[in-house]
Amino acid sequence: MTIQRKNVISNIRIVMERRTYSICLFFLLFCITGIAQTSVKEITLLQGKLSINVPADFKEMSDRDFSLRYRMSKKPILILTDERQQLNLIVENTKALCTREQFNSYLDFQLDSYKKEVPDLIVLEKGIITSASGVPVGFMKLNFKSGEHLIFNYFFFTTVNDELIIFTVNFLDVLRIRYEKAIDEVLSSIKINP
Repeated sequence: MTIQRKNVISNIRIVMERRTYSICLFFLLFCITGIAQTSVKEITLLQGKLSINVPADFKEMSDRDFSLRYRMSKKPILILTDERQQLNLIVENTKALCTREQFNSYLDFQLDSYKKEVPDLIVLEKGIITSASGVPVGFMKLNFKSGEHLIFNYFFFTTVNDELIIFTVNFLDVLRIRYEKAIDEVLSSIKINP
């Protein structure tokens, strides 16, 4: 085989590898965009005072499934799950008073409480942000081990009439690429209605 022919074959391989790479990259971006652009539905709570947007495929968990999964005496005001029940979004009205000036203190208190229960807790991110409608929201993104599994916990809260409303989401960390952005959008959609 001549050197010129080897160069031509080498160039063809490089072009083919680039095309394959481009096709794979396009497919990956298509998949990620498809996940991020799921349709949403609005849910209102507390006699219409609080509204959130959740992925349209999230359904309310049945009383039977709730009693099998959780050891809570009282069902939260809302508990949603995806169709595979890989993720649960729990919304609780604690009725505890908390002003917006106390958000940082409450966030620290919650983090300390988690650390006492889960010593190997990893804090990925925490802070106070503002939702798209101007509502302040405290949040924490956490990882911890449960048996052999790494769990992703997304905890966030706000207040309605100075009563603390807590949102908790848990799922396997390997599902984070699938669900984290959707839960970010739930947080961002929090709206307090007059």
